[in-house]
Amino acid sequence: KLEGEYLFKDLTFNLEKGDKVIIHSKDSRAMTALFEILNERIQPDSGTFKWGQTITHAYLPMDNSDYFEKEVT
Repeated sequence: KLEGEYLFKDLTFNLEKGDKVIIHSKDSRAMTALFEILNERIQPDSGTFKWGQTITHAYLPMDNSDYFEKEVT
């Protein structure tokens, strides 16, 4: 929830080896929240998820300023 508004609800999916997926949303806040939850940067209001043992995941958020705090020349 964001300010009392659900960004997504009753979301369920299973992915198997070799599957490819695209996540599309009209609301970028919902996609950002989902990816932040899946990458354990924020906690969901409810529900669970589980990564497989051999999964390697990465995520570059829309607001990536935290990654560029050092001055680089």
